[in-house]
Amino acid sequence: MPEPRFSVITPSYQQGRFIERTIRSVLDQDFDDLEYLVLDGGSTDDTVSILERYGNRVRWQSAADDGQADAVNLGLGRARGELIGWLNSDDVYYAGTLAAVARFFDDHPEVDVVYGDADHIDENDKFLEPYPTEPWDPERLLETCFLCQPATFFRRRVVEQWGELDRSLNFCMDYELWLRLSKGGARFAYLRRRLAGSRLYPETKTLGHRVTFHAEINRMTRQNHGRVPDRWLANWATEVQRRWGWGGEGSRGHYRGVAVVSWLAALYWNRSISRQHRVWIATWLQTAAHPTPPPAASESANEDAEPEPSTTVRGGEGTGLRIGYDVSQTGPGKSGCGWFAESLLDSASAAGDDHEWLLYRSFGDHYWDASGPPPVDRFMRPNVHEGTFHRSAAEMREFWRRPPAEFEQRLGAPDIVHANNFFAPTCLERARLVYTLYDLIFLHHPELTSEANRLGCYAGVTGASQHADLVVAISEQSRLDYLDIFPNYPADRTAVVYPANRFAGWTSDGAMPPQLTKVEARLPRGGFWLTVGDRGPRKNRRRILEAFAQHRQRASRERTLVLVGGGDAPDPDLDARVAALGLNEHVVRLSYVDDQALCWLVENAFGFVFPSLAEGFGMPVVEAMGLGTPVITSDLEIFREVAGDAVLRVDPTDSSAIAAGMDRLDSDPHLHRTLRALGRVRARRYEPQRSGAALIALYEEIVRRPKYRGLGRRPGDLIPVAGVA
Repeated sequence: MPEPRFSVITPSYQQGRFIERTIRSVLDQDFDDLEYLVLDGGSTDDTVSILERYGNRVRWQSAADDGQADAVNLGLGRARGELIGWLNSDDVYYAGTLAAVARFFDDHPEVDVVYGDADHIDENDKFLEPYPTEPWDPERLLETCFLCQPATFFRRRVVEQWGELDRSLNFCMDYELWLRLSKGGARFAYLRRRLAGSRLYPETKTLGHRVTFHAEINRMTRQNHGRVPDRWLANWATEVQRRWGWGGEGSRGHYRGVAVVSWLAALYWNRSISRQHRVWIATWLQTAAHPTPPPAASESANEDAEPEPSTTVRGGEGTGLRIGYDVSQTGPGKSGCGWFAESLLDSASAAGDDHEWLLYRSFGDHYWDASGPPPVDRFMRPNVHEGTFHRSAAEMREFWRRPPAEFEQRLGAPDIVHANNFFAPTCLERARLVYTLYDLIFLHHPELTSEANRLGCYAGVTGASQHADLVVAISEQSRLDYLDIFPNYPADRTAVVYPANRFAGWTSDGAMPPQLTKVEARLPRGGFWLTVGDRGPRKNRRRILEAFAQHRQRASRERTLVLVGGGDAPDPDLDARVAALGLNEHVVRLSYVDDQALCWLVENAFGFVFPSLAEGFGMPVVEAMGLGTPVITSDLEIFREVAGDAVLRVDPTDSSAIAAGMDRLDSDPHLHRTLRALGRVRARRYEPQRSGAALIALYEEIVRRPKYRGLGRRPGDLIPVAGVA
């Protein structure tokens, strides 16, 4: 019998509810040169009856073993293929995985191990989140296991040279193998393709025994590598505190507990505490003692004293930055700017966990939400604190309008100040000013905004042209538009960081959220059109209603139109328009809905209609694409950049054109399916990890450059910023 090219091994025990999906994911691969071995540990559920149905397509046995590692090793001893995959009985391969891996090995004969991207999926195969895969880095592997086991494959020679799994391990036998191979000189390669789904559910070994899981990793790394990396010690301490510690998560007691347990863990496993670990412990203790960190300088000693000017900024090797971050628009009623600021902070503070973040609820004199909750409660990370100077609205507006001499000290002595609400501070002597540019719609379409908003926004972007060290635009169109309006601002101090899709990885659990139950009868799954936005003219509600009225005359099926947003206040103009078009029984109007309700609405809509007259980015379009809902949007340059061909674009000024787009989606099931698929793929460009990592890289680069001095800048200021568009 000829040797098969590929062997896949599945260890199994009592996984009857999942194993058939695992088997099908292997046998349905477009790859014939394959042997499949299932080593079952003597299951008493329906596993054996399922295996029997597949005849000789699966080589299997069901008998008692000594655990998962023993079962995999038994399979390794019987496998005859040159290439080997190990797929647990609750995980799945994606279509085309084995063929793609085999081609990669053919093209790279020097590679011993290849790993790819993967997803965490739930019990019903629904996407939860991407597995945090990273490019190959042997030093980084000691700190975190960025290889997803079902998406990792190796050559037979790997087992022959470096041995099988360690049978003494119950949780981290795969991680131990990757570390052993890396230490021994095996050659790893990263295939940038989604290869597998790794299932997460409450009964999973890792989720069900997290303290024991982390303790086993600590013992393994101590035994095999001489020392437990600081991050694994911190992870273990966090899980111990979560299981048995003091206070609720995010409380003073929580951080105090993490600090104490982490300190004890370092002494127990490593007999010493590293410098970085001491910094972390100090940060957690400070968080416990000061929910809002103490001021960096006295506010009562000598308020007229002029601080010594300095341009020295942290950020060298091994040091973190102190980042002052504007969250003034992230209160309960946040819209586009607030969502951008919050989601970017969420991803960037996770990506840059060696940096410290100070959150400013009050920022500038133009607009901020003084009633919003303390944003630090939203993040619950040791490196994120609330700003130290929040006072009354009158005091804070005076503070920003007439900055005191100790302005930067009052801000917490940041290295970077990141403005997110159009206001640009003009008196930063040391800190670098990073300015978020959303759009210049207030200039191009003054009819779409108020006079007060237009004046405030114009003052901000003009101030940025003179004082911002870096302008971060949310789209390439906005960046080029800014340089066209302000041609003297250096292009090499601009960059594009796309907003992070807050619904990346989200999915509803199928049940309708409580906020929607009052209108449940009018929201059948797939039985309604959806649009979101405030009541301003830019969101084009009048034409959407006109288009819906026209479409209803020709539609193949009766559907409602759901309007989300606009606040709770009565809208007589909208109500009158709905009545005039005869749509009272066919339009559902919802005010501000929470994320759970919005996610459900988007995911269950037949189509998402968003023919906005102007946008800086259009995040609702990305959110709908990511949740697999076909989108009809405006034929504008911004949507060509953001959505490409994954949406149906129409003329937003013509209600008949919008109606024709609805007609096409209604009458063409193939188009509907195609847009669903294309949208999901396109939305991956806006995953939070990418945005957060991009912002951190820009921060770390801009602090190395001299301060920008406006039109009087020095020649040395024009040093290119790596990675900036």
